[in-house]
Amino acid sequence: MRRVDLRKLNPTRRAFVLGFHRGMSRGMQESRQLLREELQQNRLDYRKELHGLLREVSTLRADYCLLATKYHRVMLDRAVDEAVNEKSAHPGMLMN
Repeated sequence: MRRVDLRKLNPTRRAFVLGFHRGMSRGMQESRQLLREELQQNRLDYRKELHGLLREVSTLRADYCLLATKYHRVMLDRAVDEAVNEKSAHPGMLMN
């Protein structure tokens, strides 16, 4: 778009160009404001979603920890039972 020298225009055309420029400037300001508001709303929505996902991950981590602890205890009980059975089967044998 080429520049227009406003000094060379008659008053009617100058007023038209200035009015058009002001209207475009105002429209762009409104567009920027709407974009800022939309971005802010998206940011808040994503933050809520992220917090929900983090809560879910935290819950899953706690559940996994409980299952791992339970599995470890079961395996430990089996190992102890096997050692007791082995000791009772071979009473004179040294156990580590």
